[in-house]
Amino acid sequence: MPDAVAQMRAGVLCMFGAHAGLIVSDSAIRWMTSSARVPVPLSEAMFFRGLVAIPGLLLIGLLVAASGGIRIRSPGAFVLRGSIMAGTNMAFFLGLGLLPYAHSLGLFFISPVLITVMSAFWLREPTGIREWGAVLIGAAGVAIMLDPFAEAWNWAGVFPLAAAAGYGSLQIMTRRTRLSAGPTEMALSAHLGILVTSAVLGALLGGGELAPRVGGEFGRLLLGAWVQPNWEHLWLALICGSAIALGGSLLFQSYRLSPGSTIAPLEYVHLPLAALSGYLIWHEVPDLQTLAGIALVVAGGLAVTYRGRRRRQS
Repeated sequence: MPDAVAQMRAGVLCMFGAHAGLIVSDSAIRWMTSSARVPVPLSEAMFFRGLVAIPGLLLIGLLVAASGGIRIRSPGAFVLRGSIMAGTNMAFFLGLGLLPYAHSLGLFFISPVLITVMSAFWLREPTGIREWGAVLIGAAGVAIMLDPFAEAWNWAGVFPLAAAAGYGSLQIMTRRTRLSAGPTEMALSAHLGILVTSAVLGALLGGGELAPRVGGEFGRLLLGAWVQPNWEHLWLALICGSAIALGGSLLFQSYRLSPGSTIAPLEYVHLPLAALSGYLIWHEVPDLQTLAGIALVVAGGLAVTYRGRRRRQS
């Protein structure tokens, strides 16, 4: 029993450390693309992050025996996962660049609720009235944050929602096709996909010719011209690449040390950390409408997690 308790505590600490690392990585990307002395477009920032993260992941995969080493079991699944995660990450960081930090993360965390809906329709998993009630609660939170009937509707909210849908789709595809993979392989495929996608975008659109036609912050983030990196960019790339590699590894360790049904609700620690980061770095204070929406999204996600645990125990 004492060993089990110690493992549980270690898993909780790993979960908090993982999300601290993810927040650092996200903040570094956001700073690089919006607050640096010379901001870079998103594709260039993602390219830099991949250059740093991939060697870190390879090193962690070789050093941590529990990860099972580096084995690519299915090249097709490896490429597919990388492609989906590349699109998911691009949508996620577009949302992060166009919306306040906590607002964007609150919308993205609808993903557990979306996975419930996808599981019901794609996997034909049993879904009762309580699960659908949780879905409605989460959907109400999204509606409050998006506020589509406002006079100045902020359409940028579609990007974190698209990222949540992409993340959920990847989880469903993995379960449906049994495309199991080790954590290092999963992370490596994601970062390689991002690296290749950002390099292709840079080669095709890195001149920035299309950015003026789109205009605004969205045009600059997605279609802006690549710039010559300076020391600020390199330091930020080193920080975010190292943080994402370490954070991803700690996240795996947290689920290895503690039962998933117990540790999963702690994923929501990301939201207050994001709000704190947004306040300390960018002086963003979520309004009451955003906080109410986030509260409903979290309530829906926790209800889905609780019902899933009860079904597995019954």
